[in-house]
Amino acid sequence: MKTSLPKEARGGEGPVEEVWIDDDLPSGALPGGSSGKDSWKWISKSEGPVFSGERAHSQAGKGKQLQHIALGAVKPLRVGPEDVLFAYVYLDPKNPPREIMMQWNNGNWEHRAFWGDDLITFGDANTPSRRRFGSLPKPGEWVRLEVPARQLGITSPMDFVGWSFDQQGGTIYWDKSGVVKMPKNPNREPVGDALWALFASPEFQYIR
Repeated sequence: MKTSLPKEARGGEGPVEEVWIDDDLPSGALPGGSSGKDSWKWISKSEGPVFSGERAHSQAGKGKQLQHIALGAVKPLRVGPEDVLFAYVYLDPKNPPREIMMQWNNGNWEHRAFWGDDLITFGDANTPSRRRFGSLPKPGEWVRLEVPARQLGITSPMDFVGWSFDQQGGTIYWDKSGVVKMPKNPNREPVGDALWALFASPEFQYIR
């Protein structure tokens, strides 16, 4: 299902997409994960699917819980309560995972979103520390995942210095990731909570 972000009031500034990870890690961020710095595997267009730029990042393993992490960025990713975090993902149809998860670090890893089976038991179920956003995206094509910041417990601007890409088994490719900055709009404030409750429903959480 294709979705769109709320329209801004006429004359106001529209949403702005801020990319944080694309062809490289954010400045100052160090790679880590299940196999340390070797957890990051960059894939060129000649090696596999790439959505944006010149390369994507990937991890693979049959039946294993894996993660690769970027942590310690010099310029944090600032996210406000009206903003929407996003990432592009491609699931290998020959080796799909059972679950995918993203985590964001602002001094801790207590902001998480996942799709698929609830097998990676970080945090507490049905809270911002482990929030389910629906079934797995369709394998074999690039899908844009979107996570409203409010659903991660972000009620005031927050600075993230790390991003983790997690999976339960399978082969996954990740690409352009960041945040859509939503300017404040006084006309939207009275219905803000109801609007994001709608956008938090599973069927609104990815775009093909």
